[in-house]
Amino acid sequence: PPLPQQHKSPQSHQVPTCSIREREAREEVLRILPLRREAFRSSSEWAFSVLAVASRDATAVQRSYRTLMRKLHPDKVSQSEQVEQTIEMIREAKELCEQ
Repeated sequence: PPLPQQHKSPQSHQVPTCSIREREAREEVLRILPLRREAFRSSSEWAFSVLAVASRDATAVQRSYRTLMRKLHPDKVSQSEQVEQTIEMIREAKELCEQ
């Protein structure tokens, strides 16, 4: 006779997931880190790509900067060397946009 099947709870099949904040931070790191200045025609073009803004509009630059920094804030997500590099790139991009 066949052995009775053991009932497994649905949770036993789930892979541990990270928080939404961690996922959003990881997505931004993966988007920003590959952006190398050398690949762009100008530093300002690179900065717009890092901040994901279309123009030098001060309001858009500030809004994007704050949103990105909020996503990568040390109190919100676990820090790594990649996250720190990304934060530095965001700061540099904001400074370039403000010049």
